[in-house]
Amino acid sequence: AATGTPTLTYAWQYLNGSSVWKPWAVGTGYHTANFTTIPTNANYNGLQIRVVVTDGNGLTATSNVVTVTVHSPPVITTQPVSQTVNLGSSASFSVAASGTPTLTYTWQYLNGSSVWKPWAVGTGYNTANFTTIPTNAAYNGLQIRVVVTDGNSLTTTSNVVTVTVHSPPVITTQPVSQTVNLGSTASFSVAATGTPTLTYAWQYLNGSSVWKPWAVGTGYHTANFTTIPTNANYNGLQIRVVVTDGNGLTATSNVVTVTVHSPPVITTQPVSQTVNLGSSASFSVAATGTPTLTYAWQYLNSSSVWMSWAVGTGYNTANFTTLPTTAAYNNLQFRVVVTDGNSLSTTSNPVTLTVNNPIPVTVSPTSLNFGNIATGTNSATQTVTVTNNQSVPLNFTSITGPGGYDLAGATDRKSVV
Repeated sequence: AATGTPTLTYAWQYLNGSSVWKPWAVGTGYHTANFTTIPTNANYNGLQIRVVVTDGNGLTATSNVVTVTVHSPPVITTQPVSQTVNLGSSASFSVAASGTPTLTYTWQYLNGSSVWKPWAVGTGYNTANFTTIPTNAAYNGLQIRVVVTDGNSLTTTSNVVTVTVHSPPVITTQPVSQTVNLGSTASFSVAATGTPTLTYAWQYLNGSSVWKPWAVGTGYHTANFTTIPTNANYNGLQIRVVVTDGNGLTATSNVVTVTVHSPPVITTQPVSQTVNLGSSASFSVAATGTPTLTYAWQYLNSSSVWMSWAVGTGYNTANFTTLPTTAAYNNLQFRVVVTDGNSLSTTSNPVTLTVNNPIPVTVSPTSLNFGNIATGTNSATQTVTVTNNQSVPLNFTSITGPGGYDLAGATDRKSVV
């Protein structure tokens, strides 16, 4: 404000870099008592300004020199950087800034409603260095920024960065336990999704409780694995698969089991039998296996076909007895098929029934006179020898003759005296 001979005029000036006072030519009112600059930039900070007032007589008065102080917001010198982490790991971000002290920091995330929200979990969310809590799948693609505020409450917002969370594969179809018969293969499969390319490693639990990779069978590095033909050692074997994605993250399947059904084991084989014609023959077997064991005794017919017994006793048990034998039973072959509760069967060794058929012997002449020797009241001993050339024992059924006689050792001998 000034007084003087009218009319007063005003010339606002600034001191340039060459220490020369220059008239303002931008802004508003730079020729009036009230001058407003254009919007300031950092170059205005410290700028010196004055005004020269001239009256109607051309006389001038120069005001005091004043200074413009421009408060600039913080300057981010190092922007945050996007982070990639594995599921369950934390993500860390940092910023570097300069500005009027004291700088404060507010880390923010963009929520599902596209609103920037301040972090309230993790560590350092009000400092230059922020670390999230362990990530979950919802963190993947999350956008993050930081607002830096200086001592004049001026703010600067960082670039927006992103969290990428690598999740391990997801097994959508688990393997299933398998039951097979001894000697058959067992097949397992798995279905999984994840970052390509997925790889598979099928494993088994060895006797030392260590998971070992399969190196036999087919497809043990694919989603579909088939064992070699099983033996008894496979029964109860535990199996799993480890699926690995393109980021090196893994998912392990449920553990499944192989059950191998083994056929019965015959611990005592039947034994061949020899009987006399008309006698019964008995056979037995002992076996172990999955209950309940059943038995089917068989014979080999004239057409070389094994037929099931339907006569006798115990032909569906472990102990079988024939009907009284006839000559047709001689050299008949027998066996037994033992079947367990899983319908697996084991067949015994074949055995043979031998039926002895005594051959009648007719002595001709029908009477023999061996003579008498008078020795007083007794006769001397007379010896008669009968030779049997057959393969079966010779039985004497009757010996007749006049007078008394003594028969010694006359049964079941091939040579009877």
